[in-house]
Amino acid sequence: MYLRGSKWSMRQRRPHINWFLVVMVVILITVITYVDRFILPTAQTPFVATFTATRDPESYITDAENLFAEGKLLQSIDTYKEAISIKPDDAAIYIALARVQIFAGKYDEALVNANDSLLLNPNNSMAHAVRAWALTQTGDYVAADNSLQEALRLDPTNGIIQAYKAFLYGQMYENNAGPYANPITVAIEASQAAVTLTPNSLEAHWARLIVSLFQCNPGAHEAANFCSGQLRPARRWVSRAAARHSAAGRHAAGTSDALDASSTSPGKA
Repeated sequence: MYLRGSKWSMRQRRPHINWFLVVMVVILITVITYVDRFILPTAQTPFVATFTATRDPESYITDAENLFAEGKLLQSIDTYKEAISIKPDDAAIYIALARVQIFAGKYDEALVNANDSLLLNPNNSMAHAVRAWALTQTGDYVAADNSLQEALRLDPTNGIIQAYKAFLYGQMYENNAGPYANPITVAIEASQAAVTLTPNSLEAHWARLIVSLFQCNPGAHEAANFCSGQLRPARRWVSRAAARHSAAGRHAAGTSDALDASSTSPGKA
């Protein structure tokens, strides 16, 4: 009831609507609803670990092995590095990476990865062996021999280690270096042992070829066509052939290529 002019009015006055407040309330409700439905479900809860899907490192290793078998050494190296980034505590991946790096001529990088594998597992025979192979390629024959002896102490019947021994002593013979008077004899025996122990190993047959080159013996099966060529160019050709036919079980193709080296002018390889 309120006074209107000079008369009393018995009608109740209607309240005034604040439309600005109404609009603000509607907007606030809309924002809260949007946040509740679309933002909060995807927001990371503080201090709570969330699951991140990662690729299985074994799949990277399989891909790297396949790339190596296809002769794609640089891609294989990159893929092994991806595996290490996911599983950095697996010594075997470092060894596999170092092996491919040696085939690719990246000897210093291979040595670093071989050393890293030994930090993870100092009793891994293949880590010592691959380290010895890398050191052989850099010309550090004494250190290579020390690593090789440790590898053989840990695993004396490993044919691949015997192949690395053949490489080392063959290099000593070729360069007239090292502490031994007649290293070619040791290299021959090691290469023969490598083929006997691991007949399907690339390194074993490659070592046999290299040692046969050093011998230059026309009676050796793998070296039949090499003696008329030049030693160092032929060696490079064999290395390339081995890299192209690097899958286990395909060593025969690499050997066949190497045997044809003289007919494709190894001096120009």
